[in-house]
Amino acid sequence: MSSDGPLSWPTRTFPATELRPYAQPVRPDEMKDHRVYFAVQYSGESGLVPMLRPLLFVGYLDPDDPNLRFFQDYDSFVAGVRHGSADATDWEHAFEVCGPDGGKYIFEYEDALHELMRCALQRRETPDIDMKIRTESRGPKL
Repeated sequence: MSSDGPLSWPTRTFPATELRPYAQPVRPDEMKDHRVYFAVQYSGESGLVPMLRPLLFVGYLDPDDPNLRFFQDYDSFVAGVRHGSADATDWEHAFEVCGPDGGKYIFEYEDALHELMRCALQRRETPDIDMKIRTESRGPKL
């Protein structure tokens, strides 16, 4: 670690990382109840605007369909909301259900970080990235 001066914070470096050319979402059979995973999704067709959301895996809760995986938004979990509780109806948007082929955007932390790094490289390689993102927008042009 180095420092720029007596009152500055030390500079830290992140080890070099070799990135796979493809995403590595967590496999459904490897998920553990009550573990936090990270959803990485993209706004727009180009995949240049990533969104990262922490999700808690609450398990396989549907006895009629044991392949459905239930996730809860981390903020609602921290607020004390629990699936099936009376206050859960006020937080319906906080729960997600994925079938056996869904959830290919849910990652372990390190793999989510790798996905964001791949996006960062794509953003670096995109000429006039701001214009590209604006042209994907359906709203009024700035």
